Order: sequence, then structure tokens, then C-alpha cells
Amino acid sequence: MNEITKIKNEVKLKQWAEKIAPTVLPKTQLGKAFEHAFKTREFLGNYFKDGDCAISNNAAENAIRPFTVGHKNWLFSDTPKVREQVLISTVS
Repeated sequence: MNEITKIKNEVKLKQWAEKIAPTVLPKTQLGKAFEHAFKTREFLGNYFKDGDCAISNNAAENAIRPFTVGHKNWLFSDTPKVREQVLISTVS
């Protein structure tokens, strides 16, 4: 997708959202979604500028999970030998 198409899509979405938002009740899930989108509009624009941006950070969270779980285990281990085993199992 070229740069002009990306900008056009962003403008179309913005126009559509501004048109529909006043007709949506603010306390509904959709109303809350519109409110959030308008508050974070400048950041949401990054998804139009770079189509490779991941909307979810699940990949990053899954990558660091072994270290955070290992850290919790290490905190509650009572001997240096156990801590060493937990560290080795976390890293490998």
C-alpha cells in the first residue's frame, strides 16, 4: 500500500468515526471505544503509517514470560543452590 492510500484510509476512518460517534451512547462498549480512539488518535495513526505495526503486544509478553516467572520463583527459593537451578532453568 502506498503512502497516499494510507493517508486516505486514515482520513476516511476519522471522518466515519466523527460522523457515527454522536449517534452512539457514551456508556456502551462502542461509545467507550470511540472515546478511547479519539483520545489516542495520534498514536492510532501509527497503524496507518506502518502496516507492520503489531496491534497486540502478545509476542513481547510471551518472550519475557519465562524471565518473569523465573524471577518470582527465585524470590521464593530459600537456598543459593535452588536459586542457581531456577536461574539455569529460566535461561535455558
